[in-house]
Amino acid sequence: MDSTIIWCIEKLVEQLDEKESTDTTLFEGPPLKLLNRLNEIARANSINTNSSEWPKDHKWITRRINTIKSNLQQELGINIEIKRNTTSNTSIIKIMKNDSGISGEHNISPENESLSPYLEGLSPGSQGLSPAESEDLNTESANI
Repeated sequence: MDSTIIWCIEKLVEQLDEKESTDTTLFEGPPLKLLNRLNEIARANSINTNSSEWPKDHKWITRRINTIKSNLQQELGINIEIKRNTTSNTSIIKIMKNDSGISGEHNISPENESLSPYLEGLSPGSQGLSPAESEDLNTESANI
C-alpha cells in the first residue's frame, strides 16, 4: 500500500518540478489539499482510491506520510515536513526537492572508473603479498 502512495507522491513531484521553479518547495498546504491532489493522480493512473488501504481523510494521509517520509528522502530525494499550526490547530505539509545532492543514490558502479585507484590499493597484491601470504592473512583473521 505505501508503495502506491509513494508512487503518487513521486508523480506529484514530477508534475510540480516540470514548472522549473528555482524554489525547492514544490507543495505546501493542508493535508486535505495534498490528499485531493494525490486522488487526482491516482484516478488518472487507474489506481483504486476506493480501496480500504487508500487514505480516506486528512488524518490518515498525515500518518501515512510520517511512516514513509524517510523512504522518500533516501530513495527519491523528496523531503517532506509536517508542521503543526497551534493557533489554528491544523497541519501544513511541505514537499521539497532535495538540492543538496544527497538522495540516497550513490556513484559506485562498475562503469565508474574513478574509484579504481582506491580499490586497487586495497588488494593484497598491491602490497607485495604473494597469494599464499594473503591467504595466510585471511585464515589468521578468521581464527582470531
